[in-house]
Amino acid sequence: TDIPVLGGWISSVFSTMVVITMSACSNNDNTAEELPLNHPLPFNFLFIVQDADGNDLLDAKTPGNILSQPIKAIYNGKELPLDSMKDKWVPANPIEINFSGLTLQEGGDSYYLEFGLFDSLKDYKNETFIIDWGDGSTTTVTFSRYYDRTPTGEKKDFHYEVLVNGKQKETDWIKIVK
Repeated sequence: TDIPVLGGWISSVFSTMVVITMSACSNNDNTAEELPLNHPLPFNFLFIVQDADGNDLLDAKTPGNILSQPIKAIYNGKELPLDSMKDKWVPANPIEINFSGLTLQEGGDSYYLEFGLFDSLKDYKNETFIIDWGDGSTTTVTFSRYYDRTPTGEKKDFHYEVLVNGKQKETDWIKIVK
């Protein structure tokens, strides 16, 4: 007769563990922007492009949008036209990191450009890429994301810096006004 009591006890403990685990994982107040800068997830750079009135110039329905321009990124000596690598990668698993170049993404009622993905476990020091907007203008992004390491290779101090056209980036999004 002890087995049903033990089974009920195990079931109660298991149920409690599931509730605690789900509660810890489902904090609706957390967003990707709140992750610490040295998180182990892949990272990318996000661009919104607007005119002086705040209209989304990446939306095909916006008059005067820039989608017909030959937009491209230049990184490590390679020209990467907009969306040229978008459909060339199928992930083998959900955390696989694959550089997919410059892609147009839809986010709710607006559009943005994504450049990446970059492996956050690698060190990047003064890496530079350029977005050529296809109208004669460019945006230069220089970034560093690395750890100082002890002589034995242990991670010490974390460094993260992004400069857009030589100015320190102050938000997670890079806003371009054209």
